[in-house]
Formats: sequence, C-alpha cells, structure tokens
Amino acid sequence: THAYVDGRDKEVGVNSNYNGNIGIEGYLIEMGYLTNSDDYNNLVNNSKKYAEAIGNAIIKELGY
Repeated sequence: THAYVDGRDKEVGVNSNYNGNIGIEGYLIEMGYLTNSDDYNNLVNNSKKYAEAIGNAIIKELGY
C-alpha cells in the first residue's frame, strides 16, 4: 500500500503493533494448486501426512 504505519503518513496514522512482530519469520508453503484436480485430491487425501511432514521438518530444523 506504500503506507507508513509508523506515523510518517498522517492519513494512515500509527499502528500500535508496528514493532510487535519484528524478528518473527513467516513462511509460505505451497503444496499444490487447488484448481488442479490431481493436486487437490492429493492434498485432501494426504493432508495428515503433509501436516506430519511439515511438523517433523520444523522440529528437525529447530533441533528438538
């Protein structure tokens, strides 16, 4: 939006949570395309396996 939420843009104002999440990383995991019937069916039928694999990868990466 090109809006500064730290108070520099008087029309937007200040977001009190502006500094609240600095240092926290976010990730987007693309598992397939819901418009593709094969991808959709794979995601629906194997969602538990996907969730377990993602969880295990996070645990491994964090060293737990």
